[in-house]
Formats: sequence, structure tokens, C-alpha cells
Amino acid sequence: MSTIALGDQALPLDVPGLRRLTAPPSAGTGPDRAGLLAPLLRALDGARRPVLLVPDHTRAPGALWALPALCAAAPRARVVIASGTHAPMTPGAVRAHLPAPVPRDRVHVHDVTRGPYADLGDGHAILRLVADADVVVAVSQMVLHYLAGFGGGRKMLFPGVACAQTARWVHAASLSATSRGRPATVALGVLDENPLHARIEALCHRLTGELWGVCSVLEGGRLVDATAGELFAHHRELAVRYRANKTVSVTARPNRVVVSAGPASSSRDLVQAHKALYTAAQLCAEGGQILLVAGLGDRAPGAVERLVADRDADSLLADALHDFAIPKQTAWSIKDILARFEVTVCSPLAPARVHRWGARAIAPGALPATVRAWCADDDETVWLDSGPVRFVFGAQSARR
Repeated sequence: MSTIALGDQALPLDVPGLRRLTAPPSAGTGPDRAGLLAPLLRALDGARRPVLLVPDHTRAPGALWALPALCAAAPRARVVIASGTHAPMTPGAVRAHLPAPVPRDRVHVHDVTRGPYADLGDGHAILRLVADADVVVAVSQMVLHYLAGFGGGRKMLFPGVACAQTARWVHAASLSATSRGRPATVALGVLDENPLHARIEALCHRLTGELWGVCSVLEGGRLVDATAGELFAHHRELAVRYRANKTVSVTARPNRVVVSAGPASSSRDLVQAHKALYTAAQLCAEGGQILLVAGLGDRAPGAVERLVADRDADSLLADALHDFAIPKQTAWSIKDILARFEVTVCSPLAPARVHRWGARAIAPGALPATVRAWCADDDETVWLDSGPVRFVFGAQSARR
């Protein structure tokens, strides 16, 4: 039986005529781990103030496989959890997240509201621990990112351990007063000419320490590919391979797309569910219909949801371009999708709450019947059963 994720639930979705579209799993049996880490261990040898940057709970724990070896090579290293603008992890969550050999007394959890920060000029700042380091190693996971092209690598620094103002400024590169609000090169799987990626790299070059990294591709929690070395070069090398695997060729855009926001961790609120909605919008024909299946929980509306309910897209874009506020940037993106497509949300939320966003609402029990009705029409309905993927349409060539 085919099922689709609604938070921690699995809803049946066996519907005749529903085409399932997914990216193949990344190939590979896993890299030579010892050989891969050799240049990083040499860089850490003799380092006086080494720092190891690691992701928070929004990335899979399997991405931390290199951390015990790096800590053993540099016992004086500080391990910094690069929270970005996320809420900092609690001590209990940190203990569960990090591998056992990592010394907990060497761990610092970045809190964007506190710092302490070192000034980088032009109003930008980064965590002082990182600014003072002579060697920084970023331990990260390769994923497609809807704004920066790819996650991991240089994003561990900016916005990973940047101050709030710098994080807002970096994200604001994804917006434009023209180009319908977003430059064409701000997209999944695009690095070249991506203004957000360019801002991150420019800020990284203001640091004086050596920048290194190890970045991993995981499939089902299993390590299938990785690169290590100089921060920018190793990340780009892996990004090229990952993009090729996560690019799906489509003859034409379907008029109807069904997509799940995934398990509870990636659909706990509208901010996280927006990432699946964004991917579906890259596939769906303009003016088409998107059915978002998302857990969303029962927590009170957050800042982004309130903005989506109360503001229009034009005013959100104008404000975000002025003050760089990240909730306004995200809310604008959601409102833009709601304006361009007919969006239906399948979730446990009260319909009136969803209607305030400008979307339709159905209960989880109505999902199969809704999709059957879509498939009964002549318009093709596609179930986008995947994490973030990049689409190439017709004879279009992949952007480099």
C-alpha cells in the first residue's frame, strides 16, 4: 500500500492515475573515511585555537560521523553547534545529538540573541570563538536549499554562527524589488550567480583563520558520499555530484501536484512546511493546484503564520527589503505561492485557521477522495514523493 506522510502518521494514498515522481537515491557505498579526513587532521595538527562547527537537530545525526576523529586529533578544539536563527538546543538535546566521545565541556551552543560577537565591519559580526580561531572545520550535511542552492559548507558560518543582523542581511539577498520578488538564480541547486551564496562567500573571506570542512550525503541515515578539504572547493565538488543525482527531468509542468511536508520534524509549523510547498511550486504549472499534506501540530500561530494571515504579499516584500526581517521574507514567499497557485492544505488544523492564510483546507480523512477527484479529470496529477529536488523541463539544460 502506498502511503504519504502527515507528520508522524502515514495516510493511505492508493489512487489510480496518480503519477508518483521522485528522485533516485544517491548512489555509492560510502567513502574511504580515513583517507577523506587526512587533510583535515593535518590542518588541525598544531592548531592553537581550533573550532569544529556542527549542525543542530535540523540535520541528521549521521552527518556527525567525522566528529569523534576530529575531536581526538584536536582535544583542545571547541565544538560549536551552528544554530543559525533557530532556537538554541537544550543541554538534554545536545547530549542526545552529539556522538558520545565528544567532550561536553568543550561544546558551545550558538544563540543568535547573545553572541558574544566579533565585528567584521559594515555592521556584520560573527561568534567571537569562530573569529578568533586559527583553524575552523565545518562538519555538515549536503542538502538542496531553496535559497542558497545547497546547504552545508559555508552556510555553517553564515548564517550558522552570525549575529542576527548579518543573518537577516544574508537571507535578504534572496529578494528583489524586481524579478517578481526573487532573482532567477536564487533556486534549488544553483550556486553560480546566486546572490545569497555570493554574500556568504564574501563574508567568509573576512575571517583570518584557515577554513576547512567535511560534507556528507546521507540516504536513510546511511553515509553514501562525502568530500573533505578546503571549505569552498570541497563543498562545490560534492554539490556538483549531488545536483546531478537530485535533478529530475520533466516533459511538461503538471497542473496538479500533491506534496508532503514530511515527518513531524519537517512539518511542525508553517515555516518548515513551506519548504515542501516551495518545491511543489517549482514543478506545478502557473495557476495550477497544489495539495500540501503537513502535520503542522496544534501549537499557537508563530510570527510567520500571523504575517501570512494578516498581511498582503506586496507590503511584506517592501518591508523585508527595508528591514531584512527573516519572518517577513518567509511570509512573503508563502503569500507569493498562495497568489500564484490554488493551494489546499491537508492537516489537523481547524479549517478557519488555514482559510486565514488564503488557502483551502481538508481533513486528513478526505485526502484519498480529494486526490481521486483530481485524477478523474483529464489534467495530470503528480505526487511529488521526495525531499527537495531540482527540475529540468523539456530540453532545458541544467544550470551550473
